Order: sequence, then structure tokens, then C-alpha cells
Amino acid sequence: MKLAALSLVSGLAIILTGCTSKELTRSKAKQLIEASDLYKPIKRRVNLSNDEISEIIKSGYATFGGIGISRAAVTDTGRQYFDNVSGMMGGFGGPALTPFSVLLAKPIKPVVTEITGITGDEVSTKTVDYKWQWDARDQPEEVKRLIPSLAAVHDDSVKLKLYDDGWRPQFPK
Repeated sequence: MKLAALSLVSGLAIILTGCTSKELTRSKAKQLIEASDLYKPIKRRVNLSNDEISEIIKSGYATFGGIGISRAAVTDTGRQYFDNVSGMMGGFGGPALTPFSVLLAKPIKPVVTEITGITGDEVSTKTVDYKWQWDARDQPEEVKRLIPSLAAVHDDSVKLKLYDDGWRPQFPK
């Protein structure tokens, strides 16, 4: 009986020590990044390449309007996929004056695909380098066709700071 109680106490001590560990592992970093508000599924603005905005316009989901400077706008047909299309170009097919983007009608979230490194000499601050991409599984096939960059993998980094209750990501504001 005493041996069982001692084993239980020892097991709990090991578990509790592990939960308060100051060590930052790759799996812990991934979990912390994905638990942040920036990685929750919401309607998001996605940047577009020139080819992507051209395809969206060609498909009738957006149009350009204005005199001198043309502004992108979503069409009634495009509202099934996009809440908003933005960007400007010079008149008469001139160069893009601002980047093009769309606000997707369905929520989307980024997912961390890989933690590529954790650096930092300080015990309480680490820089985590990672790769991420959009989780576009719930997006309509037409949106995935129009915006192939949704499948692109992006490099990013974030600082994680150790507080009394554990590590927290410090994303730029």
C-alpha cells in the first residue's frame, strides 16, 4: 500500500514538473503559435498576385472602375466567394499602384507546417523560425483555383517570452 502511494506521489511530481518546464520544444512552440488569436479561423484578407487578380476579373468576380485610377471592386457574382476586393492600378491598364487583395467570404486560418529552428541565448526569450500555409480545406474549389497562392508555404518567425505561467508568443502589433 505504501509502495502504491509512493508511486502515485512520484508520478504526480514528474507530471507537474514536466508541465512547468522552462524548456521550449518544437512541438510546444507549434502548439503555442497555433493557439494564438492570429491563427484562429476568421474571414481574412489574402494578398493576390497580378495573375490571380487577372483571373478573378476574367472570371467575372471583380471589376475595375474609376477615371484615371482604377479601383478593384467585387461584383455581385463574386460575393459568393469574396466580401471585398481591393487594389488600384493606373489608368488605361497601367501598373498596379497598390497591392491587390481579397477578403474571403469563408473563414480561413493559417497552420504551422514546420518549426525550422529555435534560437536565443537568454533563458526567458527565444526566437522561433517556422513555416506556415493557409488551411484552405473549407474554401470552395473555385477559390482554390483562382488563388493558387493559398497553397504556398511561407517563412516566418516570432519571439516567445517565458512568463511565470509559461511561454507566450510576442507577435508584432
